[in-house]
Amino acid sequence: MSFTIAKLIGESIKDSRGIPTLKVTVVGSDGSSASFAVPSGASTGIHEAHELRDDGTSHGDVTKAIAYIHGEISDALIGKSLTAQREVDELLIALDGTDTKERLGGNTLIGISIALAKTAAASEGKEVWQYLHENYFNDRTPSSPKLYANIINGGKHAATKLAFQEYHIVPKKTTVHESLELISRIQEKLYEVACERFPSVVTGDEGGYALPYTDVQEPLALLHEVATLLNVRDDVEFALDVAASSFFDEAKGGYSIGDEVYDTHKMMQLYQDIVSTYGLLSVEDPFHEEDFTSFTELKKNGKGVIVVGDDLTTTSKKRLIKAVASHSVDALIIKPNQIGTLIETIEAMQYAHTHDVKCIVSHRSGETLDDFIADLAYASGAFGIKAGARGPKEREVKYSRLLAIEKKQVPSVKTSVKIITTLGPATNTKERIADIISAGADIARLNFSWGTYENMLELITYVREVAQEKGVTIPILQDLSGPRLVMNKGHKINNAITEVITEKDKQDLIFGLDNAVEYVALSYVSGPDDIHALRNLMVLHGNVTPIIAKIERQEALDNLHAICDAADGIMIARGDLGTAVPIEELPLLEKDIIELCNEKQKFVIVATEMMLTMVENETPSRAEVNDVATAVSLGANAVMLSEESARGKHPVETVRMMKKIVSFTEEEKITPHHLI
Repeated sequence: MSFTIAKLIGESIKDSRGIPTLKVTVVGSDGSSASFAVPSGASTGIHEAHELRDDGTSHGDVTKAIAYIHGEISDALIGKSLTAQREVDELLIALDGTDTKERLGGNTLIGISIALAKTAAASEGKEVWQYLHENYFNDRTPSSPKLYANIINGGKHAATKLAFQEYHIVPKKTTVHESLELISRIQEKLYEVACERFPSVVTGDEGGYALPYTDVQEPLALLHEVATLLNVRDDVEFALDVAASSFFDEAKGGYSIGDEVYDTHKMMQLYQDIVSTYGLLSVEDPFHEEDFTSFTELKKNGKGVIVVGDDLTTTSKKRLIKAVASHSVDALIIKPNQIGTLIETIEAMQYAHTHDVKCIVSHRSGETLDDFIADLAYASGAFGIKAGARGPKEREVKYSRLLAIEKKQVPSVKTSVKIITTLGPATNTKERIADIISAGADIARLNFSWGTYENMLELITYVREVAQEKGVTIPILQDLSGPRLVMNKGHKINNAITEVITEKDKQDLIFGLDNAVEYVALSYVSGPDDIHALRNLMVLHGNVTPIIAKIERQEALDNLHAICDAADGIMIARGDLGTAVPIEELPLLEKDIIELCNEKQKFVIVATEMMLTMVENETPSRAEVNDVATAVSLGANAVMLSEESARGKHPVETVRMMKKIVSFTEEEKITPHHLI
């Protein structure tokens, strides 16, 4: 049965620059729904789809677009099949009636178009990347793209005199996880070196550093120096987005760089020198957006550098056909809002694939918390993705989505057992958080049974600042409280509440998603429908994050296989589970759940009272050491500290001790038999 469009909802939100942008939700007749939050560019090509704003400026509100969505567009689309992507997109194009979507707005159309695809995926119970791959890219192998991290901003993305717009590092790593760790290390070292040389270091639109250079080669020299200092120069490549149209002066007949004007010949020589000196992977928009001839010459004589079109091609099949015919590009940037509909985006990508042109999926300078481009890049097996520097939540959400996809698709990649550390009064300062991360904490847990949003935001900020300073990745796990009764000592489920996801959980979830938490744990799960309900709330908010199902009720044990299939990971919450079943059954239940998760290749966490005596004492009991080692040896992916690190007297020592136990158990390959 094919479900239909039941409702369209448009609303105004703020992008990463604080400028209004459009968010569109499509609701299906089956109750499924999904949203797309539309990004906006600062550096835009003249051939891009028109962005409809109330006052005609790039900063105006989008109430006109919302009126169109709730009016004539809804009249035309309600009742259309959720899977009729081409029919809907072509109808939108016809309704607009202009070449560049000037009447209804490219932002309006792309918002509806992508929200429709996401809703169709939700209706079919599929991941967005899976839906896209099956319907549009089934001749290609889904794969993680190269990560283009723009860590030095110039051009229209920064208030400096640096003409070139983006200086990228591109790790030569095989996994997203490894690539992100390398980006963090380089970005942190870059900040350290820059602070030594400049009186102040600020960031640009895309999270990279805006440095007071005018010489366009000096940022590359700095990146080379930083990578060399870290001894990772062989592990990373450099890339440029020149955005040459932004500093091309037709009256002067050339390109204004500093106090000079470069003609085409001098620009060509500049690129050849840069490639020879720094071995660039790629250069984007090296000449202005109508100069196909110079693109062609650089492609021919660029010493192997990948020549990329963005303003030249604007995600347009028509423009790409011209670029291919003139041999002007090796790759093109894919920005769905440049062209205005998903089908037109896909057509450009399919044409590129059939003509050996690489696709690099890209964010915009004015970004949102939407992660669609990560799914698009993975589904299509894109060569690369541009998502900005580490840190800003609108950029991190794309990286988090790629990580989540990778974790599901590459479960055979064995990683060391992670230590999850709950933050609380004992670990609520930046200094203490830095100490526990140095001691071995891998993931920060925020327990939403306690504290205020102000407290939580402060902790999130501290974790991310410390992680960036240390050059590591520390994901944040948001633990929703669920229908619990808080008592003087502990808590228990409130059986008077029938819904697992409470109104408080819904508000807390929005806070977490808005702050780009990497994981969400759902308390008191009874069956797979609870997981689906939480994921639908995420979809409606436009940001789907991996879900950890907490096993702490008999109903969860009864439906364990189905819950394991529905969730992204499992937490064995032994405290509440120990009150739901005879306590003597807990050890075997823990073993069985871990084995099931290993079989289904799902992330599994063992939690509660693992090092409880260290709330007061500086050392654990022998039984606690054995408990942690047993969890590791049985195949747990993570072990968790709760009150030990949240309110205990020795949180740093507790993390350090747990790290020692985990490391020794892994190194010695201790088996359960050895522990008896």
